[in-house]
Amino acid sequence: MIQPLVENAIQHGIQPSRQPGKVNIAVKRDGERFKITIQNTGIGISQHAIDKLYNGTMESHHIGLMNVHQRISLLYGEGLYIKRLEQGTEVVFYVNELK
Repeated sequence: MIQPLVENAIQHGIQPSRQPGKVNIAVKRDGERFKITIQNTGIGISQHAIDKLYNGTMESHHIGLMNVHQRISLLYGEGLYIKRLEQGTEVVFYVNELK
């Protein structure tokens, strides 16, 4: 599930900026689950695109983002949390601890 988010960060965030960029991946325990965060320093996703993702009306060129959001929602009960940063985008999702 991380791979398409990293690809998306590079393809839609960093490459269009034509500046050097970074993608950071962090996994941290958050109680009985894990918080996975993917951040990039690219151009940032538009609020319009975030709204379309949450409304289920995402365009086909962001299908990877929509697929991951739906898959995580089905598996863990909540999907992606996406926010624009001052520079770039942050995508967060939670995975339950295996028992």
